[in-house]
Amino acid sequence: MGIGAWNFITTFIAVGFVERAGRRPLLLIGLLIVTVSDMALCISSLAIPGQAGSYISIISVFIFIASFEAGIGCVFWIVVTEMFPAEVQIYHSLLNLPKYRNYIQFIPVVKTFF
Repeated sequence: MGIGAWNFITTFIAVGFVERAGRRPLLLIGLLIVTVSDMALCISSLAIPGQAGSYISIISVFIFIASFEAGIGCVFWIVVTEMFPAEVQIYHSLLNLPKYRNYIQFIPVVKTFF
């Protein structure tokens, strides 16, 4: 419940940053923070015993979600809609093809870890 609420909140915060910060900086900074939080999660899970490792893992997951939503999660949907010319955008189903591909690619990842 807490992770879903955090995802929901950070998505709305990230949408406000897209036009002000720009797409490229959001993607690059978001991916950098995603990478660092993943490394912190791995190190805390493998090398730090006890409660300290657990707390670092939880914080790393929340940082990962926030940075993912600020970068890839938010910018992807905007880029997909702007990718097609206006004449093609009337065929709304074509706009959904990259989104469906994105969901299909995440299925093995979700099935592997959950």
